[in-house]
Amino acid sequence: MKETFPTYILKYESDIRILDLFCAGFYGENTTLKVIELCKTYTGIDIDNEKIITMQDIYKNKYNKARFITNDVYEYLRAGNEQYEIVISDQPTNQNNRIIEELPLISKMAIKYMVISTNIQTIPQMPRRINKFYLQSFWYRNEYLGGTYWAVYLVDGMLDGRR
Repeated sequence: MKETFPTYILKYESDIRILDLFCAGFYGENTTLKVIELCKTYTGIDIDNEKIITMQDIYKNKYNKARFITNDVYEYLRAGNEQYEIVISDQPTNQNNRIIEELPLISKMAIKYMVISTNIQTIPQMPRRINKFYLQSFWYRNEYLGGTYWAVYLVDGMLDGRR
């Protein structure tokens, strides 16, 4: 069975820092659980404080490299104080169009990859290029709403994680 997250992007990396936007959906089952063991540091952002507290209990004891922050994702993006090798956004479906509008901000925080949740309705709106990134592929996740995917963006000059 094919993985539901494109972890292949971590294959050639060792010192990877990950920013996970909207991390608290399903308590990290869609993203956190898939990447936390494969990275050097993990930062999860979500506005739902109760879920963030629960995720700290779930993940921090086992993974001291995890940091969970209660914050509005869009405010965090506008502040843009840090950069990460990978930025993931697994926004609620009703936020798909807004996250597309925010891709320029996300691309400023990402160094190598952006992995953005999308579905069959918003795939046509996903830009093929955004600043220094190009759309490499759509990674199938599940059948929800006719098909849910990860849009995988790579920085110019990279091919499957290698320069």
